[in-house]
Amino acid sequence: MYNNKPYKDNACDSILNTKCLGCKNACLFPEKKIEDCPGVEYYIWPQDNQYLVDGIKEILFNSTDRLIKHPVFFIDFNYHNLGLFLSDNWLDPFKGTRLVLVTDKVMEPIAHYWFYHDRIDTVVSAIIFNNDNLQVVSSKSRSTFKGQVLRPEKGIKKLTDKEYALLSHLYHGESPKKVATKMGINVKSVYVAKLRIELKLGVSLYNLFL
Repeated sequence: MYNNKPYKDNACDSILNTKCLGCKNACLFPEKKIEDCPGVEYYIWPQDNQYLVDGIKEILFNSTDRLIKHPVFFIDFNYHNLGLFLSDNWLDPFKGTRLVLVTDKVMEPIAHYWFYHDRIDTVVSAIIFNNDNLQVVSSKSRSTFKGQVLRPEKGIKKLTDKEYALLSHLYHGESPKKVATKMGINVKSVYVAKLRIELKLGVSLYNLFL
């Protein structure tokens, strides 16, 4: 029922050599940008979603909005990348950056969780939600470059600390009994929490972990 595949997703490995999209120089992260760079420093990670890359580049084309010195990462926060975001240390390689989470509908509660669990040196500035229109996406993107942090609107579902921990344990192939022991709860509570997570995500964990 649960995911038993080896955990191979690793943010530290995949972030290396990510190209900046701010200008034609395409400098690599985390190398220092050239001093005469004519663009803003931003990246998309993972950078294999060409649709997202093209969309963000179009929105920020010729943009000069920049009041912060930090690099900005647009994170492809979709369910195909789930394993990358169920590790407490996935933020480590983004130290000193600002993050914008571009989430699909399923991942909204997990993205919302991370908005409140970022770090002083790795700030989640905004979440771009599945139903945001072009104007909202543009506004959130440009606000990030101006150093603003945009809190998600009320009503957006969010995983609790316990729900996130339980989801992570199950994703990594641990049995409900083992999860119950680790979290100091009974097995029935594990199943109740699992159901609550599925209601928030709108999909069964079995299907999500496939």
